[in-house]
Amino acid sequence: MTNQRPKPWRQLLESGFETRLYAIEDLPTGKRRVLLENSAWHPNQWAIVWFLRDLDSQQLYRITIFKNRQTEGYGPVSDLADVAPGTSLTIEIHQNRTGTFRIQDTQL
Repeated sequence: MTNQRPKPWRQLLESGFETRLYAIEDLPTGKRRVLLENSAWHPNQWAIVWFLRDLDSQQLYRITIFKNRQTEGYGPVSDLADVAPGTSLTIEIHQNRTGTFRIQDTQL
């Protein structure tokens, strides 16, 4: 981890990054090998948004990572706000009862 924090949401949009290309529904669940292409602070919540490329299927999707109240970090265990764009990692995606997706585990 290189301690590069996510961008402000507005800065991400002003940079021309195409957020609409990244799906927020029908994400693959289970363990996935991904490339973090970009990250930004969520505009309305204590969360970060990761923009991912699935390295096996090339599918683009995004996932919101909320602040963990127990650890004060963003993510299930480690602070995923410190993961820099360009990082390849393995994540485990879980779908909640409400239909939303979350990262259950990460491995760099």
